Amino acid sequence: MRTAGMVLEWFWSPLALAAADTERSWSIESVRLTGSGRKERQTELTRERILAVARELIATNGLFDTQMTDVAERANVSRTTLYRYFADKLDLALAELSRVTAEMLDRERLACTISRHCGIARIAEFIRSSWMSPEYAAHARYLAEFDAYFSGNRVPPDFVAKVAAAITRTHYPFLAELLREGMTDGSVRQDIDPHLTAVTMVNAIRGLQHRLLLRSSVLVELEPGEGDRMMDELLDYLIRGIESGATQTNIEEDHATSVDFQYRLE
Repeated sequence: MRTAGMVLEWFWSPLALAAADTERSWSIESVRLTGSGRKERQTELTRERILAVARELIATNGLFDTQMTDVAERANVSRTTLYRYFADKLDLALAELSRVTAEMLDRERLACTISRHCGIARIAEFIRSSWMSPEYAAHARYLAEFDAYFSGNRVPPDFVAKVAAAITRTHYPFLAELLREGMTDGSVRQDIDPHLTAVTMVNAIRGLQHRLLLRSSVLVELEPGEGDRMMDELLDYLIRGIESGATQTNIEEDHATSVDFQYRLE
C-alpha cells in the first residue's frame, strides 16, 4: 500500500514528469490541429463558393463573357483572394471541369448499376438516361462553353496535359464496357473496337448536343420543332450502326421504358 510520501515521490519522478509533458504536448497539438482544420475547412468553403459562382456565371453568360472580376464580385472575395485560389481563367475553368465531370460520371455509374436491360438495349437506355436526360443539360452546357472557348488560338501548349490532370476519370470506359457486354451476348457487332467506338459515339453525341445548346435558335437548316428530334435521330443511327445482324432494337420502346428508369434515377 502506497503512503502519501510514496505518491508524492512518484508524482515528482522523472517518469511522471515525462508523462505529463507528453500529455500536455498532445493537448497542444490537438488544439493546433483543430485550428488548422478550421482554417482548411474555411479555405475549402471559399473555393467551393467561387466554383459555384463560376458555374452560374458561365451558364448564364458563357465562358467568353465571364471575367475573373465578375467571379470575384459575385463570390464576395477580392481579386487578390481569387487569384490565390486560381491562377487565371483556364485554371478556374479546369477546376470546374473536374467537378462537372465527376458529377456526370457519378450519374453514369448509377445508370449502369440500376439498368434493367442488357446488351444493346442497355446501351440505348444508358445513353438516353444519362447524357440525354434533362438533368444532364446544365453539365452539357458547361462542356459546350468550355469547348467553344478553348479552341483555336486560345488553346495553350500544355492544354491536353492540364485537362488530363483535371479529369482523372473519363466517360469512355462505361460505354466501352457496355459494348463488350453486347459483343459477348451477340447483340453488338463483333468487328468493332469497343474503345474507339465508345469515343466516337460520345463525341458524336456531344458534338450535336453542344451545337444545339449553343445555336439551337439560329440553326437555319432546321424547320420548327426539328431540333427537339435530332438527338433521338442520332441515337437511333448510332444504335443501328453497332447492332449485330441478328438483333433488331426498338428505340421507341426503349424510350418509353426509360421514363420509369429516369424517375428511379431521381
